[in-house]
Amino acid sequence: MTKNKDQREIVLPITLYKEPELRNPYMITAWPGMGNVALKAATYMREKLGAEEFGVINPAGFFQSNIVYIRNNLIEPIKLPENKFYYKKNEGAENDIIFFIGDAQPLSGREYEFADMVLDVAERFKVKMVYSFAAFAIDTHYKEKPKVWGVATSKELLEKLENNNVLSMNNGHVGGMNGVILGVAKEKGIEGICLLGEMPYYATQIENPRSSQVILEVFAKIIGIKIDMTELEVLARYTESEIEKFFLKIEDLKLDQMLERGGNKSPGYIH
Repeated sequence: MTKNKDQREIVLPITLYKEPELRNPYMITAWPGMGNVALKAATYMREKLGAEEFGVINPAGFFQSNIVYIRNNLIEPIKLPENKFYYKKNEGAENDIIFFIGDAQPLSGREYEFADMVLDVAERFKVKMVYSFAAFAIDTHYKEKPKVWGVATSKELLEKLENNNVLSMNNGHVGGMNGVILGVAKEKGIEGICLLGEMPYYATQIENPRSSQVILEVFAKIIGIKIDMTELEVLARYTESEIEKFFLKIEDLKLDQMLERGGNKSPGYIH
């Protein structure tokens, strides 16, 4: 914060607690989306790598709250979504890593400006490559291992993805900030890749850690890091078992409804 002549506090849009010396850093950005795929992947990787927080974007003007929470009979202060920068010095590799993780999508109409602010930090640390993640909702069985698709800002990067068994998307769009960030990056001359993990279209409201996992497996291979996937694998199996229980309940319910409609009558014929 700074103060003007009237000693009123002015909240700066970006606050960096420190400016670490980083070697040719990549930037990884993530916001919530379908199946929480992008946010889960980035957050899990940040935690496993032990990335350290070094800055924030002030949420004022980019987010709003239309609800207050009550605890122990008292109103809680309004808390807007957090938007934080982290860094990890990637020992043994050529590139360090900057993470930007946002708790929520900014207000409609403010996406471009918000992406521009995130990329201001990228430019400050001479980032040449930005990665984002997303979900790709398709007609698939929840037990089938998701494939990973990719979009990029250049043909050279597409070839790199294809060499890592990533499927290319000829046409379409990536919604929300996980897509917008790369469009703005391209305008600024920064290269970018978005990795999309498949997930069932009928389960987009359910967290899909399996999709996050396959994205991270590909990403780790591309940039040459190791990520312990044990906890994510356990969570993915648990989620799949819960989905299976849900479908079994639906089948049982359908059977009960059929029996109720048919009563105790025997079939009039055998076919």
